[in-house]
Parts: sequence; structure tokens; C-alpha cells
Amino acid sequence: MNYKIDLHTHTNISDGACTPKELIEVAVKENIKAIALTDHDNIAGVEEAAMFAKNNNIDFLKGIEISTLYKDGRILHILGIGIDLYNEEFLCAYNEMREARDQGIKPILVEIKKQGIIIEIEELRKKAVGKYLDRYDVYRYFIENKICNTA
Repeated sequence: MNYKIDLHTHTNISDGACTPKELIEVAVKENIKAIALTDHDNIAGVEEAAMFAKNNNIDFLKGIEISTLYKDGRILHILGIGIDLYNEEFLCAYNEMREARDQGIKPILVEIKKQGIIIEIEELRKKAVGKYLDRYDVYRYFIENKICNTA
């Protein structure tokens, strides 16, 4: 029996090209029977993708790809698959991480301004997914405003 699965996917909430709904549409087209959504440091699209997966008879695993620093300074990406989005400890750590990402946007915008590109943080917040900003919001701004065509 041929049973296709994909346990490492991203949407446009992080560095993917598809919305959560479009991700499931691609899975249907590709005859994928089980899928996990593992956006970088973000769970904003998980519930939407889960709903569309259920409606299309695709087994769905809730996930996240957490970025962290190893002791030597390297960035590690750790997949969390089958997470409980409502676990109190997880949500506390998740919200702290998202707040830190949000605060990290200001220095990025200062560096971008040095290159002659002015991006107002309020402009990013208008299109942000959820209440916290991250670098993917900056990437999307660049693409949507034709500052570059890929991030």
C-alpha cells in the first residue's frame, strides 16, 4: 500500500508559499494521506489547516518548528509534532518566544533604514498574523511592496 505523508511543512505564515488552506489543497492533489504543519516559531495556521485537513479526510498532526541557539551559536531547528496547542506550559513558553521575536523587529528595521528603506512598524502590524511580529512579516513586506521578489 502506498501511503504518502509529509511531516515537515510550512505555510506563508513562516517561509512557505501557501496559506494553510492551500497547503491542504496541495496535499489533496498530491494524494498525501497525513500531514503535519510545522511553521517556524508559529502556530497561527495550525487550527485552520487542521479544519481543512479534516474536511478532506487527511490525517493531521499539529506541529511547530522551533528555532533555538546551540551553545556554540549555531541555530538549531527542532520539530515538535503532535503538540497540544492548549497546554499551559507550552503556551507560556510560546508566548514568551513570540514576544521576543516581536521585540527583535525594531533593530531589524533600524538596519533596513540604514539602507534607505523605511518600514513603519505599524505598517507591518496591519498585515501581521497574530499579535506578534517576526522576520517573516518583514520578508512579506519586501515581497508585497516589490522591494525584492523572494526572501
